[in-house]
Amino acid sequence: MQELLKNIWLNNTQKCILCDKPDKNNICSNCRADLPWLEHCCHICALPLRSKATNLICKKCIEQRPHFNQVIAAFNYRFPIDIAITKSKNEQQRQHLQWLGHLLTIRLMKHYTSSSMPQIIVPVPISAKKKLLKGYNQTQQLTKIVGSKLNISYDDQVLAKVKDTPAQATLTAKQRKKNLVGAFKANTHNYQHVAIIDDVLTTGSTANELAKMLINSGVKTVDIWVLARTPI
Repeated sequence: MQELLKNIWLNNTQKCILCDKPDKNNICSNCRADLPWLEHCCHICALPLRSKATNLICKKCIEQRPHFNQVIAAFNYRFPIDIAITKSKNEQQRQHLQWLGHLLTIRLMKHYTSSSMPQIIVPVPISAKKKLLKGYNQTQQLTKIVGSKLNISYDDQVLAKVKDTPAQATLTAKQRKKNLVGAFKANTHNYQHVAIIDDVLTTGSTANELAKMLINSGVKTVDIWVLARTPI
């Protein structure tokens, strides 16, 4: 029996989740190369920029510096990343979180040295009502995947959503800011450097509000980690 299981395992052929070709990884090298990697962006908020120069800061961040220190995003929010994120969020196709989380981890490992890594990873919280309706919080699942690969603990109790609000994606930039008033709270903690993880960053309203709350609660540095950044 043991020999049979060994043969099954050795001969097991996995397939690329995007092109369905045999590959031992979740995504083959050709598909990985074709993904819309975010290469040129604002040094602070990761807004995609046309210029190929490094350390550029967008107009919005110059005019009003956000409360977070920096955003690290793996991709532009384009096909097939947008479809994979939507399926993981709205259709509970959690298999996409595995390969997306793996590729985000690769980007993070290139960005940080071991000494500059945050102490803890915190997922963007959702309300208890929304979690009950959806069955799970995809951002929380992503946090677990990335944390395990980076060997960093996660804490889903630092931030809490205390008010159920309309989805940010359905609102204008002005409405998004108003929608967040009184929606979150920060609980007691002892962290100095925190990374907040989310799937997509659009206007940055949620990330900025959560970073502000963490700063006010004693955190010195807040980084934002996201799978993808939209051009707004």
